[in-house]
Amino acid sequence: MIYVKKSKYIIILILLIIFNNPSYAFEKNSYFIGHPYGYHGNKHIPDRSLKKFLTKNPPVFILFGGDMTENESNFQLFYQYFKKFNFLAVRGNHDGDLFSKIPFWKNKNISKKKIFNLDMNSDMKFDKTILGKKNDTIIVQHYLWYLRLFTDIPRSSSANNFKDKIILKVKRFFSLKIPLVNSMYASTILEKKQIEKIDFGSNNIYLAGDCGAYKDRFSYSKTFYKNNVFICSGIGSVWANHVINLRSLEPIFFDVNGNIITHSCKKVDGKFQNIIEFCLPNHINSKKLWKLLR
Repeated sequence: MIYVKKSKYIIILILLIIFNNPSYAFEKNSYFIGHPYGYHGNKHIPDRSLKKFLTKNPPVFILFGGDMTENESNFQLFYQYFKKFNFLAVRGNHDGDLFSKIPFWKNKNISKKKIFNLDMNSDMKFDKTILGKKNDTIIVQHYLWYLRLFTDIPRSSSANNFKDKIILKVKRFFSLKIPLVNSMYASTILEKKQIEKIDFGSNNIYLAGDCGAYKDRFSYSKTFYKNNVFICSGIGSVWANHVINLRSLEPIFFDVNGNIITHSCKKVDGKFQNIIEFCLPNHINSKKLWKLLR
């Protein structure tokens, strides 16, 4: 059932005021682009729909969320096109030794906004204590290590005895069965109790770039938790390709010809007393995914 309590609307309004404050504003046409190589097996570098969109809406700044090319050996093709733009990129699982090809960066200031590269390997292990020291910062990564803020799948299968298996089945019955990303590369997923213990800092924007690579999954999701915004986004579904407007944190969906198309968003209650927002283009393929939110 889709609903939002009145008190939660107030929280969202306050956070929107904070994050839309002019002191944090990016210039027009500043984008976050996750999974920019597009769909699996895509031979066009860069993705044709993305290239057409950027031609029609020239970017002032681009923040890439990893997986620039499906094959790391093709990165120079990607770079030859994008080197004319002002961009930063984080490393995805398809990028190999990305920072042997472009300069490594950890902290940057763009349009008076602090950006932090939460670089990590596919095991998704990093020093979580550094997050508590961050404030008013965009924290960008490829992996959706905070997956549990959005969904309970892929599910853990750690139950070994009959009692644990029954408990797990009950939990699954009440789970958020919302498809976002793949199996997280067999990495250990941080579960609810682990996430609740993390100090995420204050007034930060967490951007993950590994959503959107499949046709049957949500490509844009956003939530508010512990005074921070968490987003997962990316292209690759073809029909739900989009970039994120870094001024508003809202998605801009476009079709195969790079034309901006209308979209709709819906909200559900998460398991952390958080509100989760999902957005999809107004497309026939959206109907099946919207049904999952009921």
